[in-house]
Amino acid sequence: MSASAPKPLHQVVSVLSGGQPAGPPAGVNEPACFADLNLDQLVRSVTAGREEYDLRSFFYASLPSPAQAEYRHEVFRDLDRPEMRSVVDSFAREMRLVRECLAQARAVHHRLQKWLLFLDAALAYGEAVESLASGLSAAGPGSAGLRALSDYLACHLTSAAHSGLREDARRIERSVAHITYTLHIRGNRVTVRPYAQEADYGDDVRATFEKFSGGDARIAERRPGFPAPLEVDHVEAGILERVAALFPEPFADLAKFFDQWQGFTDPVIGRFDREVQFYLAYLDYLRPLQAAGLAFCYPQLSEQPGQTAVTDTFDLVLAVKLAAARQPVICNDIRLTGAERLLVVTGPNQAGKTTYARAFGQVHHLASLGCPVPGTYATLPLPDRIFTHFDRGEGIETRGGKLHDDLIRLRYVLNRATSRSVLVLNEIFTSTTLADALGLSTRLAERVTALGCRCVWVTFLDEVSRHSPQTVSVVAMLSPDDPAARTFRLERRPADGRAYAQAVARQHRLGYAQVRARIMS
Repeated sequence: MSASAPKPLHQVVSVLSGGQPAGPPAGVNEPACFADLNLDQLVRSVTAGREEYDLRSFFYASLPSPAQAEYRHEVFRDLDRPEMRSVVDSFAREMRLVRECLAQARAVHHRLQKWLLFLDAALAYGEAVESLASGLSAAGPGSAGLRALSDYLACHLTSAAHSGLREDARRIERSVAHITYTLHIRGNRVTVRPYAQEADYGDDVRATFEKFSGGDARIAERRPGFPAPLEVDHVEAGILERVAALFPEPFADLAKFFDQWQGFTDPVIGRFDREVQFYLAYLDYLRPLQAAGLAFCYPQLSEQPGQTAVTDTFDLVLAVKLAAARQPVICNDIRLTGAERLLVVTGPNQAGKTTYARAFGQVHHLASLGCPVPGTYATLPLPDRIFTHFDRGEGIETRGGKLHDDLIRLRYVLNRATSRSVLVLNEIFTSTTLADALGLSTRLAERVTALGCRCVWVTFLDEVSRHSPQTVSVVAMLSPDDPAARTFRLERRPADGRAYAQAVARQHRLGYAQVRARIMS
């Protein structure tokens, strides 16, 4: 059996998925869990201002293996270095100029103006590619992704495609730049003639009008005005046509260049221009949080179920809002060891239980993208999918009732979840009696435990936290000095709802001893 031929280099150079198909699968949609975990808000914020790159799909598709995640970790570390970030930012700005020139070339109607704008785009592109190649080489990338790109660029710069484009563009630029002509304006008649060493009256004109500028000939540059129209007007078009008639050879070359070099952007370079924005956008999103003292780390990932441990993590979306308001962000730990699979979260309302559950889901999804995650340390099994079940309330669409809707949605999740899945359940079975809620919760806990998936479950039923040895109880804590004050910290400890009730009763002087003393007095 003969060995398969290696893939062409341009098919495997991708900073998102080296050696694998580049980019997310075609037609990937926003996962159903995003709204519950506020990941939809996160993606909107991360990609804001970068709409031209269409980045959202990159945040939807999880990676298939820990090796792919580590590949992205390396690129993130590279781009977090100031010298590397400067190189890539400069390239992005230059490529944005290229796209603007090409867009203008498509928008204008006059063919000569279209050709000249196209030439500007090609010149800017050549400069961008060569600057990127030299910048990467000088910065010394440590990641496999950027090293592969640097190697590719070294070959590409010597290719006929690149050298031909650069040589043609520069030659035509020189020939067009050397065109000189004179305009003779008399009344409404404009005559275009070749330059014949006539005197230059520019200095005389500037001197004449300088007195109107208050001593500053550049006064007009400081005055706001209307932007110049993109299209040439009929007078400018007429002048341009006559200049082209006077100098046919440079414009013939320009026409040929326009026809020959359509689609000059190399596919690998164009792909990098888009893909690298995934990293830059996420790093920029994290920067204010890091400035506020919050930590991020690169998680250790495995394909097999094992330890789940995240130290000092937090809800990323909430943290952005709190940091902007200069309010403290409370961090918590997540830990499942050995056979533990089910985190049951109990405690008083408005104490951070749902926030903790969202943080659990967010950290798993971000880890599956190969992104840094909130926390000082993280080790996680790589999830295949994340499922959520949050309270939707009861509306006209829930024709069978809220409980019926809960059961239908849970059946959908349980029929699709695997041992590698992550489940986030928040306050389910609240529309039925306590006895029925406890019975249904017991059945659900049995199914989740049998699946072996990792699950965080926010519930008002303390009994669920004692379901099996695979179950861990996490309790939202209150201030020991003020039982009505939430600390928003959650700890592994046995659930005891009665302790909270007794604390509140004591606060209001309704404890057993207090009431008895009042009766006896």
